[in-house]
Amino acid sequence: MNDVRAANPKLRGSGLKAGSRLTIPAVAIPSALAIRAAMSHAFGRHTARIATHRVRSGETLIGIARRYRVSLRALRRINAIPAEYTLRAGKRLRIPS
Repeated sequence: MNDVRAANPKLRGSGLKAGSRLTIPAVAIPSALAIRAAMSHAFGRHTARIATHRVRSGETLIGIARRYRVSLRALRRINAIPAEYTLRAGKRLRIPS
């Protein structure tokens, strides 16, 4: 709620009138390039390499997570994959380290 108030400095109090326009701040999902740049800046150039995996027919997210010994949650998060998602052959996934 504080983020909405900060994005709408002209709002007064907690009451809104019907038809009022609000600016709702969005959560940005970082791109692979932004993640690499942040990792390179924080840890040095050599540790910024991100492993990738090209999905093959029949593979599942949980199977890929187990193969690389990472959590399913971490794999979904780094690739911005929602819970209801159909994995397609040929897609490249970033593998968290």
